[in-house]
Amino acid sequence: MEKHPFHKAIGNLLRLPDSWTIEILKDPACDTNGRRIPLYLGTLSMSVHLCDVDMLIESEGVGRVIIEIEESNVKPINILGKFFASAYSDSYKDKGGKIKPLDEYILFIQVLDSSKLKSKSKKREQWEIIAQHICQAIREPLFNRKWQYELCIGDLREYMPKNREGKGLLPIIKEFLGVV
Repeated sequence: MEKHPFHKAIGNLLRLPDSWTIEILKDPACDTNGRRIPLYLGTLSMSVHLCDVDMLIESEGVGRVIIEIEESNVKPINILGKFFASAYSDSYKDKGGKIKPLDEYILFIQVLDSSKLKSKSKKREQWEIIAQHICQAIREPLFNRKWQYELCIGDLREYMPKNREGKGLLPIIKEFLGVV
C-alpha cells in the first residue's frame, strides 16, 4: 500500500500551468521528488527551525501560500499547532537551499482527511469550530503578517486529479494569487 495517498493526491492535483510564474515546493509525502520545506523564526544569522510544511507556493521570490495536509493527526492540538507554528515563522528554505522571506500576506490552507471518520463523529464540527476561532484570531495582523485561513475537508476521492478543482482547493489558490 502506498504511503501518504491523501498527500500524494493533493500533490498531484497542484500542478500549475508553466505560464504561471509560481513555484510549488512539495514535501516528499506529496511528491516523490519533493524535499523538506522548513519554516524559520528569526533573522538569517540567528534563526530557529519551527516546523516543516507539506507544500509552499512561492511567487515573486516570497512564500505566499502554505498548505498543510492532515491524513491521520486530526486532533485539535495538531490542527492549531500546524497553523500557529507557521504563523510564527518569518522565512523558509527554497529548492536551492536559500533562505527566503514569507510574504506580508499569506494564505494558509489546511486540508483534513475525513475518510476515517465514523458516521456519527463530531470531528467535522470540531474542525469547523477551530477554523472559526483561527479566522477570528487573524482579523488583526498576526505576528506582523496578514493571514487568510481556509479549511478544506474531504476524502481521497474528492482530491484526485480527475476532480479538477480538488473540492475547491484550486479556486481558493487562484483567487488569492490573482491568477486565471
